[in-house]
Amino acid sequence: MSDLLACGKFTSTHSRLKFYVNFIIKHIAFIHASHSQNISNIPRIGNASSTDFKIPVPWGHIAGKRWGKLNGKPVLAVHGWQDNSCSFDPLAPLLPNHWDLVCIDLPGHGLSSQYQEGHVYYFREYVGAVIRTLNFLNWKQFNFIGHSLGSALGILYACLFPDRINYLVSLDLIKGLTESNYSPKLQKSVRISCIERLKFEQDVQENKSAPIYSMDEAIEKWYLGSDKSVSKESIKRAVNILPDGKVQYNRDRKIVLPITAMTMMSTEQYKVLLKFMKCHFLIIKGKPGAFYESNELYEEVMLLYKQYCKSFKYVEVEGTHHLHLNTPERVSEDIYFHIWYELKFLGFCFMLKLCLKCETMISDGVSYKNTLRDVGLIGRCCSSQIQRIGITPCNELNIPVPWGHLAVKQWGNISGNPVIAVHSIQDNAGTFDKLAALLPKHWNIVCIDLPGHGQTSHFEKGYVYYLWDYVTAILRTYKFFKWDKFDYIGHGGGAEIGFIFASLFPELLNNLVSLDLIKRYTLSAADPKLQNILANCYDAQFELKDKHDQSHTYSVDDAVKEVMKDSGLTTESAKILMKRGCRTLDDGKVRFMLDLRVRLPFPSETVLCTEQLKKLSEFMRCKLLIIKAKNGLVYEKQEVYEEFKQLYQQHCKEVKYVEVEGTHYVHLNDPITVSEHIIQFLEIRNNSKT
Repeated sequence: MSDLLACGKFTSTHSRLKFYVNFIIKHIAFIHASHSQNISNIPRIGNASSTDFKIPVPWGHIAGKRWGKLNGKPVLAVHGWQDNSCSFDPLAPLLPNHWDLVCIDLPGHGLSSQYQEGHVYYFREYVGAVIRTLNFLNWKQFNFIGHSLGSALGILYACLFPDRINYLVSLDLIKGLTESNYSPKLQKSVRISCIERLKFEQDVQENKSAPIYSMDEAIEKWYLGSDKSVSKESIKRAVNILPDGKVQYNRDRKIVLPITAMTMMSTEQYKVLLKFMKCHFLIIKGKPGAFYESNELYEEVMLLYKQYCKSFKYVEVEGTHHLHLNTPERVSEDIYFHIWYELKFLGFCFMLKLCLKCETMISDGVSYKNTLRDVGLIGRCCSSQIQRIGITPCNELNIPVPWGHLAVKQWGNISGNPVIAVHSIQDNAGTFDKLAALLPKHWNIVCIDLPGHGQTSHFEKGYVYYLWDYVTAILRTYKFFKWDKFDYIGHGGGAEIGFIFASLFPELLNNLVSLDLIKRYTLSAADPKLQNILANCYDAQFELKDKHDQSHTYSVDDAVKEVMKDSGLTTESAKILMKRGCRTLDDGKVRFMLDLRVRLPFPSETVLCTEQLKKLSEFMRCKLLIIKAKNGLVYEKQEVYEEFKQLYQQHCKEVKYVEVEGTHYVHLNDPITVSEHIIQFLEIRNNSKT
């Protein structure tokens, strides 16, 4: 070809390009023909049996099956939702025997250990299971085959850790599920998630065990439940056989809880992440297969794959959603060619991949007044005449939860107007001790320790504290006291939780008071920092959550300094938080009781983007008071805060915004400064209820 160029045969860029394209097409056809003739000679795994293994994890183990050559070409295979590693049994024998093929059961599936009651299967925790597997195998780089949910995990992993996956194969999935930034479905989906989670726990408490079937009934249910997509033989790893011959499905019933929306990215965020993909990517789509979103969105996403992946190929084969299980011979050759033979000509394709358009044939998918009022002097209550709680002992009680208890400090009249007060992240219910003494005696003030904080039980090892776990803690408290409606006071992170709760359950909240917070910190959907934050969070997650040794001790003075560091707390305030946040040992030293996992930014910063938070805020209907400290915390630009204040005015029944002198802990350092604003706001609104 260089000789042809040298002799001047090509007189224009266009003719040169045309020659290159024709040359590459001919060579691809030649290699493909050679591949077709020789691939039958490749040694396959065949009838060789797999080896079962278990990976130790804090809650038990991750089970798996290993095929092929130990320490051969590393290939990780991950099944779809409600399936298990047997999903790859028919496919594995058709793959090369020099591959080290590792198929795992995701947590709660197959023979892997189930999460303890009270904990649910967040999508992003499945990514953690993949990381655990890779760490156990000591694989630095590998190839990935995923089916459905497994494919979604593979795509996200390839975005977060682009240098670790070489080849990615997705079986019957084009992209992970997402929702538009502006979809109103988000509020309804997350709301249902919280409700169904507690309903399931109630069923377990009432000893409603998993149904029992005859084997024939279980097989038929398994088959029909997949819309006749799976083969009936694939049930063998999905059931436990009881002594009487009957069977129960062995997957955790919690995996079917509708919690997808709780960690679902927005479509716009997803597109930003895809720009970090670098692997070679093959999608094998079943005809008819399964479609969850619109054809237009699929086309748009595949253009991003073409643009950013080293190579991208899309093929369609006849088959159902479980095409690899029912008709493995239709996908095995494409997988092998993608991971092995394509390396011979990918250099050519990569140079001109923008010239070679990938043809697709995708069927149409199925997509899954407020007036700001100034109360004025006439409306003000005579707060000086109100009887205060004063320096009286509080009631300490525990709310039972599946992993232990939520600890509560209750002040005032137990039958009075209910008010939940929620501290910020890393604090505890003691943050309201001084403020509670100044509030009306006829209020029923319930100050809770969030999970992992204060006197509340910690999650077991291996779990992470998500924003939604905190939101659900508020719902648990509400149900425990059997209130009709209530008021809410939140400080910092506690206020974040209050805003979310007010959006999800607007019918339950009368008034919301936010101390030193206008909105929770969020990234815009288009912010590329998301990828780096997510990737770093997984690293931090494994440094902390399995090794949260909290044996370090401090002298009292050193502990006070630790609490005060960069916080704006006074010495007195720090000691108040320490009363509930530390344990005094026999030698006089203290140990912090805070679960260090609550510090992980992963569950907080990456859950909702700014656009999604705006959409959620449109569902707020409570009356809102924001008390902002002049020297408090500021995370975002003033324009963003102003935009959200306008949003609150549009949708909340009433909004009041005041600024006071003080730091982030003004309610604890100088509670008088904020108490009068809270009393005037809540007393007037509650007294005016009809």
